[in-house]
Amino acid sequence: MTDINAIKTFNIEATEYGYNLAYASYNASSFKVNIPKLMPLIPVAPPLVTPKMYNPKIFCNDISNMPVGGMVINTQNYLTINVNRNSDTYNRGGTDGGTGYMTRVNCRILNNNIRNIYITNVL
Repeated sequence: MTDINAIKTFNIEATEYGYNLAYASYNASSFKVNIPKLMPLIPVAPPLVTPKMYNPKIFCNDISNMPVGGMVINTQNYLTINVNRNSDTYNRGGTDGGTGYMTRVNCRILNNNIRNIYITNVL
């Protein structure tokens, strides 16, 4: 696990590596990926969605604008990243041509925007 206090500067590159956390068919449109540089405090492990309770008093909204609903949110240890349609993901560690668990994948980040990431085989 990374020590958050040791991180002095943060610089995202155009291509970062990540780990595929679940088997994906060779023609899958997206992968469940952990990118260690973006997620240094989240362990690389099989995909997991965990419900977490929160206290509604964390919000400073006026009483008439408070969030409505349950006090549970779902957290996950992965990002769902689309595969570039021109990428060749065939036979990347899976049994039937798919991409296996913990296979290292290249994640292309466009314009330094972490909301715009896709899987590619281009470096």
